Amino acid sequence: MSSMLMMYMLMNRMQNGSQSSCSACTQSSAVNSYAGAGNAGTATATGPFEGAEEYISIVQSCAEKYDVPANLILSVMKVESGFKNGSTSGAGAQGLMQLMPGTAKSLGVTDVMDPAQNIEGGTKYLRKMLDMFGGDVRLALAAYNTGPGNVKKHGSTFEGQTAGVQGYVNKVLGYAGMSQTVAV
Repeated sequence: MSSMLMMYMLMNRMQNGSQSSCSACTQSSAVNSYAGAGNAGTATATGPFEGAEEYISIVQSCAEKYDVPANLILSVMKVESGFKNGSTSGAGAQGLMQLMPGTAKSLGVTDVMDPAQNIEGGTKYLRKMLDMFGGDVRLALAAYNTGPGNVKKHGSTFEGQTAGVQGYVNKVLGYAGMSQTVAV
C-alpha cells in the first residue's frame, strides 16, 4: 500500500478537531485521538485535516524527503496556522508552519508565504529538532514551538516544559493520533 494512501486512510480515521490559531497564541491542551475504523474509500482530507487538500502532495514529498510522518507535519500545520497560508502570528511567525524570519532564512526559505517552501522549511526544522532531541517527538515539538534553547533551559524533559508548551505538544500529538511517548 502506498504511503499516500496510508496517510489518507489515517486522515479518514481521525476525529474532527477544533480550529486553533498559531502556536504563539495557543494555550489549549485538548487532545484528540482515533475515532475508530474509518472509510478507506474516497481519499480526501477530513476531520482535523480538512482544509489541507491542496497541500497533501507537498506534505507527502517532504515527509519522504526528511523522514517525518506526514500526519505529524499536517498536525503541526493544523495547530500552527489552521491551514491558512497567509497567517502571521503576533510574534512574527509566518505561513502554514509558522516559521520565524530568522529560522526561515537559516533553512533556505526565501518566500515564507510560498506553501512549498514553508512546508519544506518547517519539515526540515522539525527533522532537525527530532535529531537534536534523539527522536523524542514531545521534545522536538516543544522545541519547534518555543525553541531548542528554551527546551534545554527547562531541563530537556517534557515534564519540565511550561504548561503552554505541553498543551501545544499534546494538541499536535492528538491530531496526529500519536502516542505521547513515540520516537521518530
